[in-house]
Amino acid sequence: MASRKAPAGAGSGMGAAGRERERERERAHLELAELGPLLDGKGERESGGAPRAEEPPPTARGEEEEEEEEEEEVVRVLTLPLQAHHAMEKMEEFVYKVWEGRWRGIPYEVLPEWLKDNDYLLHGHRPPMPSFRACFGSIFRIHTETGNIWTHLLGFVLFLCLGILTMLRPNMYFMAPLQEKVVFGMFFLGAVLCLSFSWLFHTVYCHSEKVSRTFSK
Repeated sequence: MASRKAPAGAGSGMGAAGRERERERERAHLELAELGPLLDGKGERESGGAPRAEEPPPTARGEEEEEEEEEEEVVRVLTLPLQAHHAMEKMEEFVYKVWEGRWRGIPYEVLPEWLKDNDYLLHGHRPPMPSFRACFGSIFRIHTETGNIWTHLLGFVLFLCLGILTMLRPNMYFMAPLQEKVVFGMFFLGAVLCLSFSWLFHTVYCHSEKVSRTFSK
């Protein structure tokens, strides 16, 4: 039996068709690979929960904070005059009470620093008195300086009287009148000045820090 021979172009045609199908499959795989991330992202968005609320932009938050700070500043500016007015009223009331002599002795702990000169005296101190009239009126009250004021004041009066009497005595009572009167006069003058400055200092040193420093020199 004679064998049939296949046409010469049949084998080459089948090979070309196979190669074409291979190229189509490769092209399909490439397209799936490119579309894969997009499909995954879409699935995540669809499967996700409710959409989150949008946060205000940073500029909006900054404006809100600035508005709050401005409101606080306005409140602070409005309250400062009220506080100053209240403080002035308290000071006027205090000065009026001191002026009228109705002050009370205060403990050592509440004294200002320039009045804390003796930490062994715990009670009965005079408060600051910004009035010379109130300071001199306080010599008739009982406080920590009453003893100092009166002992030095009485000593001042005593030595002043003794000095005047000595200077007015007749010369017959002196062996050397001029020399002796000069010596006694210098002694009594020193005693009078010392005691006068002392009782004045103890009287007015609670007036203010400046007055206290001036009279303590």
